Amino acid sequence: MKKNNKLIYFITSIFMYGAGFSSIFRLCKSNSWIVILIGSIISIIFLPIYKKIINKNNKYIKLINILFILLICMMILRIFITSFYLTKTPGLFITIPFILLCLRNKDINTLYKESNLLFLFSAIGITLNIIAATKTGSIKFLTPTLNISLLNIIKGIIYYVIFTLSPLILIKDSEIDNKLFIFTNIFLVFMSVMIIFILGPNLISIYRFPEYMIYKEINLFGFVENVENLVCLVYFLNIFITSSLCLINIKNVVKNNYTFYILVTLILFITEFVSDKYKCSLFIYKYLPLILLVFIFFNVLKKE
Repeated sequence: MKKNNKLIYFITSIFMYGAGFSSIFRLCKSNSWIVILIGSIISIIFLPIYKKIINKNNKYIKLINILFILLICMMILRIFITSFYLTKTPGLFITIPFILLCLRNKDINTLYKESNLLFLFSAIGITLNIIAATKTGSIKFLTPTLNISLLNIIKGIIYYVIFTLSPLILIKDSEIDNKLFIFTNIFLVFMSVMIIFILGPNLISIYRFPEYMIYKEINLFGFVENVENLVCLVYFLNIFITSSLCLINIKNVVKNNYTFYILVTLILFITEFVSDKYKCSLFIYKYLPLILLVFIFFNVLKKE
């Protein structure tokens, strides 16, 4: 029985928010929705192969991989909150309380229950967002263009496949729900269409968080404004579930409380340092797909 089938909904899309969409949009402009569609098909087809070739038993490679995923989660949270809400708040005042909240999930069974409940809230939030977006935008923005190089198209497809498959290191292969993985990919394709439909090919390549910015342009039912806060909720739920899962995995690998808290503290301070240095954060985001691909390579290399 796939007890944690709702977890895959959150972790599959974690890299797309705050990193994946913006990276692919900069590469492929209005062709991005086609690129993401092709990437999602490849991800779905490649999923059974991925589960067979990836080794999750090498604890050192797995630990470094999970720590890096946690670092990216904290960076997305920190940069997002300080960019749109708490602009003058020190980053540690955001990430430390958030980590303490995540630490309340002491075992995977608790996270199973929370993911099932939070999945419902996320689905409702997304549905309201879709309703709000239907009256805004232009269909001409979705028209593919021929001025994007084939290399950028291929890179965009590869980026998407890496972004959606690499977080699966966090859960057991036997507990991956294939149907929910397909559903999540379909949702990500739809999100890309909606973002381009509302913002257009020029703005999507400028914004750092285009999936958030689209909701500043719309209102719900013609009178409810500030619906972008619903997207903030989706951001928060994805990061909360993925970060909690990372912490549980780290604790299971190190099996020592002192080592565990030292590693988590180190991640928090690295997050603060990197997020404050624009060039450092830009470097990580620019080479994020390559870094994730390296982790996949080492996991395959260590397959027995």
